[in-house]
Amino acid sequence: MENKKIEQYMTDRANPMVITEQEVLAKTRENLPKYNKLAELISIETGVPKERIFAGYLLNFVNNWYKIGDNWYFYKHPRNGFNTINELLGVEISRYFGLDTVDYQLARLKRDGKEDEIGLVSKNVCDPNGSYLSCWDCKIYNYRNLEFLEHGIKGLCITPEAEELFANDVKALMVRDLYTQQLDRSGYNVLLKSTNDGLRLGPLYDYERSFDCKEYRTNRGQFGELNVYRKACKEVVLNDPHFQELFNKYMEADISTFIEQVEVLYGVAIYEELNEHY
Repeated sequence: MENKKIEQYMTDRANPMVITEQEVLAKTRENLPKYNKLAELISIETGVPKERIFAGYLLNFVNNWYKIGDNWYFYKHPRNGFNTINELLGVEISRYFGLDTVDYQLARLKRDGKEDEIGLVSKNVCDPNGSYLSCWDCKIYNYRNLEFLEHGIKGLCITPEAEELFANDVKALMVRDLYTQQLDRSGYNVLLKSTNDGLRLGPLYDYERSFDCKEYRTNRGQFGELNVYRKACKEVVLNDPHFQELFNKYMEADISTFIEQVEVLYGVAIYEELNEHY
């Protein structure tokens, strides 16, 4: 897609939240212990697993967290306007499929001696009193096809009812990601919430790598792949009432409605060529 900035989509109705760039630690190996300590403090206050805040020298998100008043916000630097619009669409599409999600808003980052930057902020959606886990904590590794739903989910929940709820979360995630052709649903982009009976899917985030396929593709994520062209997968989908319900929603989904919602909520105007792409 054409590499426009998000500013080129913004109308005079856009009202970005203003934040000021904070002083951050230099990215040096000597500062790793300080990063680690800061990540621990942010994790305690937000409930977000520490590895999603700081997981070594190359996976550093400490500098993206801003505390404004009593609330923590995650600031996401922009890649381009297309990716930012994808993030905003992703929120509405996740809600449509009944999934919990972060809630983005446009933000203007004020930087000393530099031009302002327009990105996205999301208020922390994790409950500091809750318990959140990564896929690796639960030994959920890149499953093939529908093997997670068939075998991998066993033992992660205490009761059959809890297992069904978690399985339904994963099914909704698979169908949602198939609809958007999500290309980046790795374990880094999934949070799991621990409950008394097992696991549920946590709030979703990171939708920028969507709607960018030149031809139809199946989704591929941490929980497996929903490939309706495979006979075995098709049989599961056709005989599963919840999958059937989700695919009915898939067929009824209207991308024009999602686009209109984004334009109204965020004060942006999605130009005709991008409309046609979606």
